[in-house]
Amino acid sequence: MMSSKKSVRIYHYQEKWEKESWAKGWLVKAEPIPVNGNQAWCKVCRKDFRAHATDLKKHANTPTHSTLMDSIHPSKQKTIVSMNSVATSNSKNDKIRDITIAAFIACHASFRTMDHLCDVLKATVPGMSDFKMHRTKCSNVINNVIAPNVLLDLISDIGKMPFSLIVDESTDVSVHKYMCICIKYFSVAKKKIVTNYLGIIQLDRADAQSLYDALVEYAETINLQLSQMIGIGTDGGSNMCGKDKSLFALLKKTYPKLQLVRCICHALNNASSAAGQAFPDAVDFLCHQIYTWFSNSSVRRSDYKLTWDTLNECANETNANDNKKDFYNFVKLAATRWLSRYNVVRVILHNYDELEAHFISVCNSKDKSHIARQILVILQDYRTYFYLLIVTPILGEINDLNISFQKNNVDLGLAYEDLKNFILFLASKIMKPSFIAENKINVIINAMDNDLAFLHATEIDCGVEYQLALQTKNINNEMRKEVQYRAFNYIKSLCQELCTRVPTNLEFYYKLSAISPKTCLSKERPAFMQLPFVKELIPRSLLGRVESQYAKLITIDLRSKLSEEELTDSNKFWVAT
Repeated sequence: MMSSKKSVRIYHYQEKWEKESWAKGWLVKAEPIPVNGNQAWCKVCRKDFRAHATDLKKHANTPTHSTLMDSIHPSKQKTIVSMNSVATSNSKNDKIRDITIAAFIACHASFRTMDHLCDVLKATVPGMSDFKMHRTKCSNVINNVIAPNVLLDLISDIGKMPFSLIVDESTDVSVHKYMCICIKYFSVAKKKIVTNYLGIIQLDRADAQSLYDALVEYAETINLQLSQMIGIGTDGGSNMCGKDKSLFALLKKTYPKLQLVRCICHALNNASSAAGQAFPDAVDFLCHQIYTWFSNSSVRRSDYKLTWDTLNECANETNANDNKKDFYNFVKLAATRWLSRYNVVRVILHNYDELEAHFISVCNSKDKSHIARQILVILQDYRTYFYLLIVTPILGEINDLNISFQKNNVDLGLAYEDLKNFILFLASKIMKPSFIAENKINVIINAMDNDLAFLHATEIDCGVEYQLALQTKNINNEMRKEVQYRAFNYIKSLCQELCTRVPTNLEFYYKLSAISPKTCLSKERPAFMQLPFVKELIPRSLLGRVESQYAKLITIDLRSKLSEEELTDSNKFWVAT
């Protein structure tokens, strides 16, 4: 009987193949022979093959093998001399060029730009034919060369100067938590107060202890002396600035003189949003839907513009002496844009009559839109008009206050004085005169829970525009009372929200106004030891010398030596003097 197993033919390796032109330089005998019995080995591809001349010749002609063979050809190998010349030729200039271009990309473009920019520079700029930098190299130059040296220069510039940190934590789209840190200090080299990016730290958790540990560890890593920290700026998050368990509370235990600066812009936006709930939902619906209605259709915008032009041409003919009314585009109400709310309300109020006429036309046409009918009902309810009329000047004041805190070189003393005056302005509309006679913010805060401190809703001050509008827009007494009650609740809620968000160290900020140029150059200025931060920032051995310089401020004619900007900007004033 024949065996059922098929015999396997074994091919033996022949060393004479190594001298053949098709095998020279890559073919050797496999040592040791693999389990599969293949006795031939390719040194270039690092693979074993059956010891069969036909198979080996086929492998020699494959694209992968040919490419690898070309790469190790002697003509393409650099000699020691050539390698040395490449390494030393213009190496310093090339490095400066690469670093400069990488820094430009970091400041003005994305890393992807570098993939195309490299080819453009090589093709168009003489002397850059050997330039090689794509996004991978560019990002490595920025992260491993530029960034560490910039950080070293920053720490060196800070030296032993007092500084403040601006800290914020956030979660990115990949659900990683980060803490970003900026630093504000006086630069002796630049002779000005600068705010600079310090670093960003990835976190596992965003609780107070994790934030504290990460900040302290990072400061030790970069040799930043936290003992020189005098202030920390944060948003209103409880993990950042809570009273008992927060990043600030933990830092305050270690550094007792540390001062907290909350972001007032967050507070103003949150307060105005919360107070707006005192008005009917229809007001918020109108603010959202007016923009949405026109933003989705150019036909609707052109139809409205036609209505607006028609009404205002007629108005201009009958009132030739009045100023012409300007046309404004509607503004989107955005939760993340702090200054949008005022502009939204202002534009709707400015176009109220035109909007009413336009939506009457829309509802009478073939376009039977349910949203259009809802908007028209709200517009024809003149209580909405009065709500917008009352809230517009208040939102305008919030806008101005918000802008004053967003300035690059904000004078905190004057800015917090503006905040105090705004709260007093609100309180004067709804509170009895006896509670605001002393102009003390603490009296207002303490009276917020006292119902006897407030006027009756029908006696509050809704503004002169409200009084004038009552003569042109007819509403009955019940509607009028409802408008005043809601206006009272809005102003009271706004006042309460602001009082709860007022910094606990508000008196400290009032003292900062003492170092403003206007105060320091007046004869009624405070005594030297009453100035803020005197004991914290000035060494005891220098107190006498600094006091004498403070005394000379009113004896020297600085107005003839300093510019108007230096005489009004606290930061520039103290640098110049």
